[in-house]
Amino acid sequence: MSFYKFCECGNRFEAQRDSAKYCSVACSQSAYRLRLVEKLEHEAYQEAKYAIIDAQRILLEQKKAEADRLLAEKQAREEIINEVRRERELKLKLEREQKQERFRKLRADKREKAIKAAELNANLYLLGGLAVLKTLSYISETMQKQPEILPITGNSDPESPA
Repeated sequence: MSFYKFCECGNRFEAQRDSAKYCSVACSQSAYRLRLVEKLEHEAYQEAKYAIIDAQRILLEQKKAEADRLLAEKQAREEIINEVRRERELKLKLEREQKQERFRKLRADKREKAIKAAELNANLYLLGGLAVLKTLSYISETMQKQPEILPITGNSDPESPA
């Protein structure tokens, strides 16, 4: 039994078997060579595709490494900035504490001076009072020793006979 079929080259042929695909051996050989070229082209395409994928992977790894480096630099800068900020805050805190300590000392010195001034005034008043008492006592004693006191006259010179 024979079958009529169309070959891949476009010719109609009478096939002896049901599984026949080609009209001649030359057409079969040509199809084989075409499949071989297609296979080689497909392999070359796959190799190029894998090369592109590898290049992209390498590029992505480089970009990731660059991004990691930039991130590490950023974190290092932030750490430096934070350290400088902490140092500045500590310095300001220390300056505030020193200023408060100076004011505390000034207030304590003023209180101490005020207390000393008050004690001095009290001592002066006491000494003044004692001096007044001593003077009064002296006057009293001298008046008791001099029983007669000359009367006060209008003359300016008490020794002149008038």
